[in-house]
Amino acid sequence: MRFLAVLAILASAFAGVASAEDPSGIEPQALSERMESGDTELLVLNVRSVAEFDEGHIPGAINIPHDSLG
Repeated sequence: MRFLAVLAILASAFAGVASAEDPSGIEPQALSERMESGDTELLVLNVRSVAEFDEGHIPGAINIPHDSLG
């Protein structure tokens, strides 16, 4: 559950950067709907370690470990 909350926060941050929408947040249901609709502007970035990512992740998520970000 904590993973999904972190993911929702990250997705909302990147969704705000990629569009003119309000970057202050996105409700979990809205995020789920965007993912299910195949929204091509949505980027799901998973910043956990490679091992954590390999244990399970949202399909289509991109993994860039937080300690690799500049």
